[in-house]
Amino acid sequence: GNGTLSGAYTLSRVSLTDVPESPALSAALTLRIEDLTAGTTLYVGTPAAFSSVALGSIAPGETRTYRFTLAFPAAGATVGLQGATMALRLQITGVTP
Repeated sequence: GNGTLSGAYTLSRVSLTDVPESPALSAALTLRIEDLTAGTTLYVGTPAAFSSVALGSIAPGETRTYRFTLAFPAAGATVGLQGATMALRLQITGVTP
């Protein structure tokens, strides 16, 4: 980052759209969010259940690498999800002390 102040950061869901709404693809997929820099898993669950996760404090000039993985479990495979789409919009926000 190019900022000059440390901040506490949060990753939040801004919007989620499923087409069709039911059955919802966002309820069948598994979302995994990992902080590769710290070697920690921040979230594992469905995109439908995700609201936000704390990313912790990030200092000026510090960089972090995150990995977002979406998986479609075989157990979630239903005919109704064929051709379904999902749009998930995330946002990182920070608060300085």
